[in-house]
Amino acid sequence: MAATSFRRNASAPNGYMAASNTALIPEIWSKDDYKFAFAANPLAPFTGMKDTSIVQVNRDFKANKGSKITFGLRGLDNSDGQGNDGVYEGNEVGMTFYDESVEIAERGNSWLINGNSTEQSAWKDLRSENRDTARDWVGRVQGADCISALSGLPTMSLSGKITGVRAVDASSEYIETVNYVSSDGAAVDKSVTALRHFCGGQTKAGVVSRVSGDVLITSDTTCLFGTQVIEHVKRMAHTDIDGSGNFISPLRPVMVNGEPYYILFISRLQEKALRGETAWINAVQNAGVRGDENPLFKAVDYIWNNVLVKVTDLIHSRYGENGTTASESFEKSTTNFAIDICASGITVHRAIFCGAQAACIAWGKMPVWKDGFRDWQQTKFGTHTNMIYGAKKSVFATGAGGADVAFGCILIDTAVALDG
Repeated sequence: MAATSFRRNASAPNGYMAASNTALIPEIWSKDDYKFAFAANPLAPFTGMKDTSIVQVNRDFKANKGSKITFGLRGLDNSDGQGNDGVYEGNEVGMTFYDESVEIAERGNSWLINGNSTEQSAWKDLRSENRDTARDWVGRVQGADCISALSGLPTMSLSGKITGVRAVDASSEYIETVNYVSSDGAAVDKSVTALRHFCGGQTKAGVVSRVSGDVLITSDTTCLFGTQVIEHVKRMAHTDIDGSGNFISPLRPVMVNGEPYYILFISRLQEKALRGETAWINAVQNAGVRGDENPLFKAVDYIWNNVLVKVTDLIHSRYGENGTTASESFEKSTTNFAIDICASGITVHRAIFCGAQAACIAWGKMPVWKDGFRDWQQTKFGTHTNMIYGAKKSVFATGAGGADVAFGCILIDTAVALDG
């Protein structure tokens, strides 16, 4: 663990240098820190206690002990009802519910200022900066865990953002706040590819191509993100019959001012492709319309055909290097690098198209905020936070062999054109 330390050093870029340290003697913070931290989560506007939220929250363990919590997932009602002079008694129907269990685990962090001399030399109030850093970190890791869970991948490294099932780094591999596999140990997102996974993309002119896996995304000009990809995936969201004729639950939209909407999380390079598309350029005055009276509209960057588009830096990515490294695939394998790797020289970003109850967060302990001195001389001041929670993509069994299918989201893997 490193400490923030500043001493005058002419060779350092800002005239100061850094050093290091360890633990803390705690003092409890103000409740305002909770509000600050949750506001720092980019998914906060889409998170709530009700089953109409994109990310549903349950806080049952705040008052009860345990390590697992079960959510009820409400499916769309596809019953036909009755016509003229129909008989209602005896023909009642029940609601369709699925269930999802979330495991919870601890996650925390600490920050330390090296000493009185450091605080005296610094150009800012380092104790205040410590607290702001801690609160910002809590919000960012919650958002990152939700994105990772929705992506069917484990905890994300905030520094590299390329970790995953086959590319785990030392800083995140022992963090278990993301529940990313199904009961049979397979990666959830690929269990039934055609139903909840779009691979491919489009040209700037809007010609769409869909392929069966990331290895077949071979061009960063014909497999880009764009409006026609949005349209294609939105149609997938309404599908209620799989390829074998089995019923599946369509994605349930979020209702805003009486209108159905979906939420789509994309990367900045996917945004770059969207803004460069011919159809987008021609229709941009309509695509950007907002309903300012609703806070959900304020939280998004674009709107296209009732799809609210949010750009985030937390999207997972992979890069193809001839199938020789662990960061070339989103799929689960510790030994076989040939499992649906990205094509050589192609960078793939994984966007996420969401309806209601796409993911669940279960809280065991809300963030605990502490700061104080770690040494008896009271010279080294630090900040600490920890929490217990779990984030998981909502899935359900189709009945077709019991395969798990994402309940409320569709993954979108497209190529991106890197900046020169």
